[in-house]
Amino acid sequence: WIVDVNGNGDFTTIQAAIDIAQNGDEIYVMAGTYYGTGDLTEPVVDMQGKSLHLQKHPDEKGPVHVDGNNKRRCLVCDSGEGLDTVIESITFRNGYADRGGGLYALSSSPTLKECVFTNNNSNDRGGAVYIEGGNPSLENCVVTNNTSGYGGGFYIRQSLASMSGGYVAGNQASGRGGGFRIID
Repeated sequence: WIVDVNGNGDFTTIQAAIDIAQNGDEIYVMAGTYYGTGDLTEPVVDMQGKSLHLQKHPDEKGPVHVDGNNKRRCLVCDSGEGLDTVIESITFRNGYADRGGGLYALSSSPTLKECVFTNNNSNDRGGAVYIEGGNPSLENCVVTNNTSGYGGGFYIRQSLASMSGGYVAGNQASGRGGGFRIID
C-alpha cells in the first residue's frame, strides 16, 4: 500500500483514501511525491469537511510531498473543517492557484503540525496559505520561498488563525506582505 486508512486500506492516492474515510479515521501516507489527477481545477488533496488525521506514516524515514506541479492547488479545507481535522508532517510544494497555492482554507479551522509550504504561487493572494474566516492552527510549520501578489507566505482575512513555532522566510509579494498580509 501507499496510503492506508486505519490499517485497512490500500490506496494509490491520498484523495482516494480521504474519499472513503469516515470522521475519526487516521490516514497514513508512505514517503513519496503525490500529484493530483484529472481536472486541473481540483486540488491534490481536499479534506471534504472530514475530521481526519492525515499524516506521514511513523515508520517512514523519507518525506511526504504533496506537489501541485505548478498547475493546481495542493490542499483545500473549505467545508467547515474544525481543529479535529489534523494534517501532520507533510510538505506542500509547487502549488498554484489564484488564492492559496499551498493551502486554501475558507471558513475552516484545520490543525497543521510540522508541515512545510514551499515554492507555492498564487496570482492574487496567499502564495503558500490563504485563510478567510475560521481559525486554523499551525504548529511548528515552515513557510518558505512562496510568491503572490499579496501575502507571499500568508494572506489572512477575518480570522483568528494562530501559529506557534516554525518559521516564515524568503517569501515575496509583488504588492504587499512578503511574509504576511493580514486584513480584518
